[in-house]
Amino acid sequence: MLRIALRPLLVLALVTRTTQAAPILYATAATTGEVTSYCVGAGGGLETDPRQRINTNGRAPSRLITTTLPGGMFLYAAENDRVEVFRIGDGGRLTRQGRIPALPIPSDPSSGLTNMNPHDISIGTTAGGTQVLYVPQRPYDRIAAFPLDPATGLSTVPIGRCDGGGQAGASCDPRDSADPCLAAGGTCTPISDQTGSSCVLGPMPSEWENIVTDTAFPGLVYTSRAVNHGEVFVYQLAPDGNFVDGTVTVSQTIGTSVNPTQCADKRCDQNGKVYAVSSADCTTAIVLTDVDGQPIARPPTPGEPPPSPLTVRGQITPYARRRLLNGASAIILRSPDLFYVSERFRKAISAFALCPAGGQPPVCPEAEPTGEKGKPCTCPDENQDGIPDVPDLCPPNGFSVVAKLNGKGICTVRNRQPRLKKGGRTRSNIRYNAMVLAQGMTANVNSILGSQFLDGRIDGYRLRDDGGLSGQPARRTKDNFQTSPFHLFLYRPADVRPEDSAGVLYVAAGEVNRVQAYRLDRNGLPRDRNPFSETTRLRNTFPNDVTVFDLPGSCG
Repeated sequence: MLRIALRPLLVLALVTRTTQAAPILYATAATTGEVTSYCVGAGGGLETDPRQRINTNGRAPSRLITTTLPGGMFLYAAENDRVEVFRIGDGGRLTRQGRIPALPIPSDPSSGLTNMNPHDISIGTTAGGTQVLYVPQRPYDRIAAFPLDPATGLSTVPIGRCDGGGQAGASCDPRDSADPCLAAGGTCTPISDQTGSSCVLGPMPSEWENIVTDTAFPGLVYTSRAVNHGEVFVYQLAPDGNFVDGTVTVSQTIGTSVNPTQCADKRCDQNGKVYAVSSADCTTAIVLTDVDGQPIARPPTPGEPPPSPLTVRGQITPYARRRLLNGASAIILRSPDLFYVSERFRKAISAFALCPAGGQPPVCPEAEPTGEKGKPCTCPDENQDGIPDVPDLCPPNGFSVVAKLNGKGICTVRNRQPRLKKGGRTRSNIRYNAMVLAQGMTANVNSILGSQFLDGRIDGYRLRDDGGLSGQPARRTKDNFQTSPFHLFLYRPADVRPEDSAGVLYVAAGEVNRVQAYRLDRNGLPRDRNPFSETTRLRNTFPNDVTVFDLPGSCG
């Protein structure tokens, strides 16, 4: 089973340490295309001037994440057409390491993901210790997985195949003139690595907002999308960190207008037909087949090439799905079974209890019940093919399904998992771009902190003992319309005790062109209305994300 390690960009766990460390803060400069760094001092205060400003090769850096591998320490920056990789050196100084995906190569710049604009990235760790980077590729409506090289921090997905020579069939690098393939007399043929080692396709458009992996929810990736009334999808991961293969169900009538002979007597109709989808290349179209398993195609025209068969996108059915989340954006997972989502258009935070990880969830019976409209049922079969649409009504760590009979007596999915009965949503009529979960003096004392972009402030909601939400913020920072706070990072300095404070909240303050720091009280709420520390204003930089990393030596 996959263990997911490391925090996501919008949903950040509190950082704790057992050894002395020198913290450094990294911030994006979205407008100028830079990453800036600041030393963090006693009590979490920020050094006012940056220690380093390094340009990004891509535009509009928007997300930052760090990790430690056997070969060193690395920072990943999500940019418009790539995830750029930087090595963290002595004193926290960054040096450029490379990019993910590695292509486009110089000879084919047009193949680049020019507008990838991932919005979020996440890193997970498999049971075998391999770290995997998950990258939403928004214009392509997919999410790609990139296993990381433990020595270089770059992707291990091959970008070339050796043809001929003594290295035939081996992976190679078409950009490296000294590659063993070329030295052996072979030709290194470029292979696009842009879909990663595996990928999944979402709806069109997917418009992924937030992607989350967490050790408490192993083998799963959670992602939100604000379109189509707002949804959260959950995808399964294999033990090697790749997306698991799945299925796509096709329901459409294909008659004699397509092929009078092949499609006679409804032989081509797709009545809820299920096709297997390989995650190794989710972009490969799925060929539709008739009742004899033959590809469906239009009749050939004399003197012309054979017509291509009919296909559909390989959009797999997700492991779990929660619909009708109005503008779903930032999400938080809280162990063992709670889930929070910011609904931007509903202007609320909602709370859900996920299906329990242990025990036996209900499973559809063999027979399909029929009866009065609106009555509960247990085996959805909307297309009436005798095959359950949702064989597992409560997948572990997923969303449960509420199924009811429709007017034809067919069991259909009418609703998804309801919000918590008590404290299921906030009532403050405020939308939040980002959220973090702050643990206070004990494990049972928690608060959610949300960034209010338009009013320029941070709101804190104290959670009930059962995880339910309070209707109104328990504490707010001062409105500052000169700022536009976006992403947040929560960190507890080594000299701050849990019984005194939940730590320090660092805010990428956007239009004010600074990073600001707020002390939290022992309940995880802002202690003061104003930041106790902030960086010098760097004109026209618009920081929109921050992260803190513990250096083994000194900062600077």
